[in-house]
Amino acid sequence: MPELPEVEIFKRFVDSKALRKKIVRAEISCPDLVKEGRPKALIKNLVNQSFVSTERRGKYLFAKLSNDSGALILHFGMSGSITYYSPRQAVPQYGCLTVSFSKGDTITYVNPRRIGLFGYTSSIDSFIKKKRLGPDILSISKEEFLNRVRKNGRVVKAVLMDQSLFAGIGNIYSDEILFQAKINPKTKATALTEESWIRLFGLIRRVLNQAINSDAEPERMPHNFLITNRRKNGSCPVCKSKLVKTSVMQRPTYFCPRCQTT
Repeated sequence: MPELPEVEIFKRFVDSKALRKKIVRAEISCPDLVKEGRPKALIKNLVNQSFVSTERRGKYLFAKLSNDSGALILHFGMSGSITYYSPRQAVPQYGCLTVSFSKGDTITYVNPRRIGLFGYTSSIDSFIKKKRLGPDILSISKEEFLNRVRKNGRVVKAVLMDQSLFAGIGNIYSDEILFQAKINPKTKATALTEESWIRLFGLIRRVLNQAINSDAEPERMPHNFLITNRRKNGSCPVCKSKLVKTSVMQRPTYFCPRCQTT
């Protein structure tokens, strides 16, 4: 599931636990997930360095290395996360990359379903260009947002999930944003007025920031959020109608047929 809110939380976690500590060991248990560079080269680039800062672009997290030597890339797929533990704690399950520091503490990139990637880049900007990632949705201006969505002929959910337009919104939060906006996910983007797009821009920021402030835990989000009921036989948190499940871009999509009429 990790989308922008979860990755922002991971970023803050790494910032609090792993910066400016000397890396003494790196171990890779899932070499098939090293999509950028080679496993041995990644280990070589990490050992004896330290993470000096982090950067997030949409669903990607970059941990910059000391001496201007590039950055560790992390993409969390559908089940990935970051775990920190001290020498007294148990090693987490499903660890794919373990980075150990000089005082014995460790962070691990965990990925139970092994859908995601990690690796090394010498240039974050070059990696972003290669992946054709648009600007981060929380950093984009209203004017740039409107310029990117105008005259787009696809359905509105497909537009929100297009990482080349703006990075960060995935399947679950696109459903939430459209529910809050009362827009059917299969409405053509060209059918929306500029006023609707302006309102949608504000709701994108509100929903994503609310998720971040709730630590991306559905039970801590507002009661009128769709996310806690987004399941088979789920009901609308506002009108209690049964949610409809459909598919957009081959992704399961939930909406309320009574509330989302635009």
